[in-house]
Amino acid sequence: MPDLRSPLAGCLQPGRYGAEFATGPGVILSESSVTLVQIAGWDDFEKAVLAGLETLGFAGVGAYRNCLHGDDRQLYRISPDRVLIASLSPITLPDSLLNASSLAVQDLSHARTRISVEGPAAEDVMARLAPIDF
Repeated sequence: MPDLRSPLAGCLQPGRYGAEFATGPGVILSESSVTLVQIAGWDDFEKAVLAGLETLGFAGVGAYRNCLHGDDRQLYRISPDRVLIASLSPITLPDSLLNASSLAVQDLSHARTRISVEGPAAEDVMARLAPIDF
């Protein structure tokens, strides 16, 4: 199994960088892991997945333009037969999802990380990275 490596590993060196503000460094980067589980199915997807999602705190399978919230988790419907469940804490899936013969469950947690940009200059940094008004 490959070693998981942080996207910040090559550049994350302890110390102070950039302009110093009265309140401290201008930008502070931190990282936290995200639990991401994909559940896919076939013809009877909604019927097969519904009971398991209810035990996780979701009211249904969701729609394509909405995110469902349950406890500390979010559910995204990404196709007619596929959902993603995201959480900042580990997810314990019920047996009704893990043992269903018509569902495929895949842990994608290794594929994503959450990088937080904080500090007085965070807005300036983000404005240079994304074309939206922060």
